[in-house]
Amino acid sequence: SEGFRRGGANGLPNEAFGFPVNPKAFLYKPDKTKNLEVGLKGLLSDKYSYTVAYYDVEWDDMQANMACTGLGLLCVVNAGDASSRGFEVELQGQMTDNLEVNFGYTYIDSELDTLSATMEEFIDDGTAFADVVPGVSLPGASKNNLFLGGIYDQSLSNGMQLLYGLNASFRSEAESTLFVDSYRLDSFWLCDASVTLVADQWTLRGFINNLFDERGLLGADPVGQWGPRVNAVVSRPRTYGLHASYRF
Repeated sequence: SEGFRRGGANGLPNEAFGFPVNPKAFLYKPDKTKNLEVGLKGLLSDKYSYTVAYYDVEWDDMQANMACTGLGLLCVVNAGDASSRGFEVELQGQMTDNLEVNFGYTYIDSELDTLSATMEEFIDDGTAFADVVPGVSLPGASKNNLFLGGIYDQSLSNGMQLLYGLNASFRSEAESTLFVDSYRLDSFWLCDASVTLVADQWTLRGFINNLFDERGLLGADPVGQWGPRVNAVVSRPRTYGLHASYRF
C-alpha cells in the first residue's frame, strides 16, 4: 500500500531577535509512505488463535514536529527519509475451561535514515532550534511492546458469574524527539485489575486502572534552553471506581 499526508504552512514570524527567518520554513511538502506487510493467522489445538505479521515502511520526506527560530516556536519540517520495520505476534485462547489468556508482542526498528537538504540548511543557518543527525530512532517508537492479560470466569450457585480480570502492558524506552538532546522516555509497566458480577440483566464492575500508580512518560519536550525541566505527557494515575449497567 501507499499513503501520503498533505503539505501545509507554519505560522512563524518574519524575523526572530532581529534576524530574518528562512523563507523555506513557512511551508512544508507532503510526505509519502510505501508499506509492505505479510502475515499469517490460524488456530492451535482448537483452543488458541494466533496472528503473526511482518511489516516494512519506507517514509519519504517525513514531516516532523520541530522547534524553529531562536524563539523555539513549533513548526513542521520535512526532516528526511525514514524507515520502520518489525513484527507483531498475538495469541489468544482458553488455557482452562475458566481461564482465558491474551498475549501480544510488537518489535519496532525505526530510524531517520537521511536528512533532507532543507533540514541540513535549517541546522546550518540556525532555523532549527537544535541539531538532528541521521540514525536517531523515531520519536515515541519503543522497540519492545508487550501485553499480557487474563480473565477467570467463576460460575456461582445462584446462576450469576464472577469475572476476575488482570492485564499488564510494557513499553520499552523511546526517544521523545528527533533532536540530538532528545529527552529519553524510560520504560514502564501499567497494570489494570477488575472484578465483574454478571446477572441476567445487570452487571456490576469494580476496577483499578494503573494498579501500582506508575508514572510512565508518554511524550516529552525538552526545554533545557529555558531551564532544567521538561514538558511531559504522563500516564493517568491510579484510578478506581464502580460501573453498573442494566439491560432492558
